[in-house]
Amino acid sequence: MTLSVYHLLVLLGTILFCLGLKYILAKPFYKLSVRSVRQLDIIMDNATDEDEKDVLILKNLLGLLKMFFLVFFLMIFIIFLATIPVLIYKWIKPDLVVDTSSMYFYGSMFVGSFVILFLKDKADYSYWSKLLHTIILDNYNVGKYLFKKDKKKLKNQSTGKDEEFVIVSGLARAGTTALARMIYTPEIFHSTKYANMPFILAPKFWKRFYNPKNAKEKKRAHGDNVMHSETSIEAMEEYFFKSHLNDRYIKGESLLKHDIDSSTYDEYLKFQALFAENEKETRFLVKNNNLILRLESLRQYNKQFKVILMFRNPVDHAKSLLNQHLNFIKQQKEDPFTLKYMDWLGHHEFGLHQKYFDLNGGVDFSKYDKTMLSYWLLSWLNYYEHLLTLLPDDNIILVEYQDLLSSPNPLKEALASKLGVALGKDKIAAFNAAKYSNATPEEGMNLDVVYQDRIKEVFAKLQDKKLAIDAG
Repeated sequence: MTLSVYHLLVLLGTILFCLGLKYILAKPFYKLSVRSVRQLDIIMDNATDEDEKDVLILKNLLGLLKMFFLVFFLMIFIIFLATIPVLIYKWIKPDLVVDTSSMYFYGSMFVGSFVILFLKDKADYSYWSKLLHTIILDNYNVGKYLFKKDKKKLKNQSTGKDEEFVIVSGLARAGTTALARMIYTPEIFHSTKYANMPFILAPKFWKRFYNPKNAKEKKRAHGDNVMHSETSIEAMEEYFFKSHLNDRYIKGESLLKHDIDSSTYDEYLKFQALFAENEKETRFLVKNNNLILRLESLRQYNKQFKVILMFRNPVDHAKSLLNQHLNFIKQQKEDPFTLKYMDWLGHHEFGLHQKYFDLNGGVDFSKYDKTMLSYWLLSWLNYYEHLLTLLPDDNIILVEYQDLLSSPNPLKEALASKLGVALGKDKIAAFNAAKYSNATPEEGMNLDVVYQDRIKEVFAKLQDKKLAIDAG
């Protein structure tokens, strides 16, 4: 009987130990791990002045040591907490022979550890997944070091400057994800995928450890019923530019139009090549809604790459952006990791850290609140008015969202012809285009008439220049 109670207390102590790890030690250990990798990242930084670097190293080291000792003492406390039930019982029963080696002892610990199964986070990302994402994506110098190692695996280092890669872009909510997935064909294209996270700059390295084949699909966070899995292509390449440009184009309220130098472009081509499957002769296809910020600069180095730019009825588009803005504000407040994740990938389209494109256009955002439809109509005008200044360009293909909805198969054929590829003959069911309105700019409440006229003019020009399709 005495031993039975003892083993029950061992089980209880194990449960207390697991609870201590979860609710007492987890957060400090997380911070200790982040600080440790941050120290390495600072040491690897070659761009920062040495004096400033020394200050950063010392400051982070002090925080690192603080976390180390906190974790150390908390671990001792948790171990003591876990032994309290047995210590009390031993005090009550001084003749008790403490068992630390029998199958009953280990069995009690094993059963008690099952409490871990009930302590799992309900969020999409586990504790360990969040930690891995943070230490890799929050440290650009570590990422660039892994990129340097990964690109050594490329057989052909001379990638050339006339690569006919394909970028699908447009203002967010223009249908870019649906179109990119529609034309993606593994025999023709390679791309960035969810499975590449968080080692976006070292996909070949990460593939040795994580290479899902048949991942389960689930709805994405946008609430638009678009499904995705670990093997789905996704907009990941912005992290390359964020890390290599050290976020210099990201400001408090805006994203700046910017130039890249030739060496960054050369590195970009090597980055693209890392995603090719077994060095197949395929073209890089990616969705990136921030392309407008550097499209002119990229054209200086490459006149051949194709850009599929999507547009949508301005009021419908603005309504969709506003809805997603409110949706992601709610999600990011409930789970701050969602906000971090979007910041890492340069997704500032909506949410708490939403930023407009600073394209040097004649649009004043200061008078409009982000909860107003007018703000998002101005975002539409700001983006597409600037886009028209980049035309004509034979390698920019304008596609209207409504054509994707109502005539996906003719659109796919027209794109195949423009891209010079065979995109497969699988038929795609048309969307219910009737439920999508074709509203007019007048529905943009409190929007200046001058802006409304400019919006209508830009929309008419886009429709005039869009890719023609044979809808039958």
